[in-house]
Amino acid sequence: MGKHILIVEDYLEAGATFKELLELLGHDVKWVLNGQSAIQQLEEKAFDLVFMDLNLPDMHGVVLLKQVQDKGLGPNTQFIAVSGHSAKDVAAVEAIKVFDHYLEKPIDLAMLNRILSRTA
Repeated sequence: MGKHILIVEDYLEAGATFKELLELLGHDVKWVLNGQSAIQQLEEKAFDLVFMDLNLPDMHGVVLLKQVQDKGLGPNTQFIAVSGHSAKDVAAVEAIKVFDHYLEKPIDLAMLNRILSRTA
């Protein structure tokens, strides 16, 4: 059974490709371009997973996650940071502390499958 997934990604090519991939895997996917739109979506609907770019145009992904948590949104949602930063970079280390999972760009399909199966 497919999951309800929200993608928060401002880079159009990456967002469209990721959305298409997840839909091909059988998931119901919504894609937004910034943090404010993500908050709106989370207020309107429950998602199983949120894949969130860290460098959004209106706020950093860590700030967005804190706002989501402060509002009590997505209590049963897994939040996955997605970034071009290596997991050893300072920005990634901070994200790893607060997100449920961390994915480096380009996304490794084996890692993606592990995350999708862990959140079944």
